[in-house]
Amino acid sequence: MKKTIFTGFSPNTRAKDMTIATSFLLFPWKLFQWKQGPNQQRAVDLIESYFGDSTNALTYDSGRSALYHALLALDVGEGDEVLVQAFTCMVVINAIRWTGATPVYVDIEKNTLNMDLAKAESACTPKTKVLIIQHTFGLPADIEGLIAVAKKHNVKTIEDCAHSLGARYKGQLTGSFADIGMLSFGGEKVISCVRGGALITKDTTLFDALQKRHDTLSQSTRRVIRQHLLHVVLFPIGKSLYHLGIGKIFLKLLKELHITNKIIYPEEKNGKQVAWYPSQLPNALAALLIHQFPHIEAMNAHRKHIATLYKKQCKETTDIQTETDEHIYLRFTLFVDNPKKIRMIAKKQGVMLGDWYSLVIGPGDVDLDAAKYTKGMCPVAEERASKALNLPTDIHIQDSDVTRILAACNE
Repeated sequence: MKKTIFTGFSPNTRAKDMTIATSFLLFPWKLFQWKQGPNQQRAVDLIESYFGDSTNALTYDSGRSALYHALLALDVGEGDEVLVQAFTCMVVINAIRWTGATPVYVDIEKNTLNMDLAKAESACTPKTKVLIIQHTFGLPADIEGLIAVAKKHNVKTIEDCAHSLGARYKGQLTGSFADIGMLSFGGEKVISCVRGGALITKDTTLFDALQKRHDTLSQSTRRVIRQHLLHVVLFPIGKSLYHLGIGKIFLKLLKELHITNKIIYPEEKNGKQVAWYPSQLPNALAALLIHQFPHIEAMNAHRKHIATLYKKQCKETTDIQTETDEHIYLRFTLFVDNPKKIRMIAKKQGVMLGDWYSLVIGPGDVDLDAAKYTKGMCPVAEERASKALNLPTDIHIQDSDVTRILAACNE
């Protein structure tokens, strides 16, 4: 029996990550360094050094918390509108709504899956306060065009780089163009410390505003930190045994018994806040971030290599996301008429394909009413979501896996 191939399920975790997490769980002298310690500042230093050019950074428990604080720093509140593309995640919408502002959905370009420039221009009103620029699956959006629209209407900008850490637009790192850049280090992102995020900006006035709010954030609870550390140790074990049936039961028990964390909590799917966030990035998780950070370029190079193999082995008529040298392929996305059926067939063959996003706002079981999204608002995004099939590109996917994955899709 061949081992199960996953799209997601802690795809960046390797042996060294497991060792780091285990050391915080078992070594007595590290038990008191879960919340605060030197790794927090080291992580900030790494981010600032990576982006360079007078960049200031702050870390948070998650990308969603970071985005929420970015919006607050830009004085977003009741009566304001924030432009955000459809084909995005519920946690982005939650961050907007928690400020009291209204999300205004902008449709996407069919091939890039990024915000449509002309439609963004049309969506601007006197109430528009911020435009969020998303780089879907690691393909940079039309940054110059969107920022030009924002400046024309006196609107601030945030780059959502949850999918695009390390991607470059005309030679410059995404996240470094807008007023504020948001990074995510969640479980299935470019690099991962299970849950974490950051904000970067070159604007000293904005940074001061962010810093003041950041200083008031509480520390994560020990229970929450323990869940994240156990995720790093236990998830790879469950994945390695999944094809035997034992792993599936093991991972289900971890979830049902709340031993490990959830990527998105039920409250969040309904637009509500989780009680223990926002908070600061714990020292223990910052240690994981520090370990993975130097590997950004290598991991992205691997993703691009795997994407190249998919393209070579796919039929020429296959409908895929736009190809460019700037794309880092957090996922390799293609579009088919029956993605749900393909996922079911592939699952029987031990290939677990992703469903980012099977709904116009992911994941597929969120409350669209809570997101203030009405069917028909963004028809292109809805059509793309109904046909999207995501293939894995992470560091664990080998050349031979590509053939197996595509064979399962073609069954």
